[in-house]
Amino acid sequence: MSGILVVCTGNICRSPMAEGFLRAALVERLGEGGPAVTSAGTAGWDGSGAMHESIRAAHELGVDITAHLARRLSRSMLDDADLIVCMASDHREAIVGSWPDLGSKTFTMKELVRLLESSPGRGSFAERIATAA
Repeated sequence: MSGILVVCTGNICRSPMAEGFLRAALVERLGEGGPAVTSAGTAGWDGSGAMHESIRAAHELGVDITAHLARRLSRSMLDDADLIVCMASDHREAIVGSWPDLGSKTFTMKELVRLLESSPGRGSFAERIATAA
């Protein structure tokens, strides 16, 4: 797997945090050779930094997202990703509604967690996603 794209609305709160947490888990598990993790927003505010509250919350859990800059979602970002993880069902619906061919690689976070929990294997969610990579 070469790339994971995390999607929310503005790309200034939820998806930057999820991007940071997922990247940290993958680096811990796989080192620097793991898949790239990026994020974007369906209505992203290009160039905006992450919300201060998100930066603080991520920092409290050991992840630094201070350098994050928001990006508006584009088809090329979606094409570059092997896995698209949406923070809510409306994000998935917006993507798959516009580009039905992306349905097989686009999941909500909840769908992905349920899929991984129901599959054979052991370990935490982070370990299982790292193994799937």
